[in-house]
Amino acid sequence: MKKFAGLILAASTLGLSACGFTPVYSTASNASEGSIQIAQIDGYSGHVLRRELLMLLRPGLPGVENGTLSVQYEEEVNDFAVLAAGQSARVNVTGSARYELTTSRGILRGTVESNVSSAPGDLAYDDITVRRDASARAAMEAAVLITEQLQLTSEDEGAYRPIRD
Repeated sequence: MKKFAGLILAASTLGLSACGFTPVYSTASNASEGSIQIAQIDGYSGHVLRRELLMLLRPGLPGVENGTLSVQYEEEVNDFAVLAAGQSARVNVTGSARYELTTSRGILRGTVESNVSSAPGDLAYDDITVRRDASARAAMEAAVLITEQLQLTSEDEGAYRPIRD
């Protein structure tokens, strides 16, 4: 019985590869797209931003064989309406990311800004947890915005600036 199951598995694998089957998350065009190396981004939010960029840019960018992405990320946290107990009633996080993708075709530069607003609950130390969560969400939003801008401009030859040594 095990030999028969192995034979069926081998036959189905050969049959699928012969008909040009490709996995759901991979297409024939992905073969020409390469990898993007992402430099370290400092801080907790930087770690979240880099992790999200790695996930979003894993398939590569259209027209980019390989490249190096560097990002400078800064965030501003504003606590509004500090309550008598010392907790904040509202947290706004604004993240600003300047990115630079260096490829063999040139350099793509840009800036994105993300905003996240949140309200902590009534529990002690809720404001600290909410502030950290809002920082992470702002970084993830910035990663999505960077990826969208890179996808829109990576095939446009006019968007690249020359590399100067």
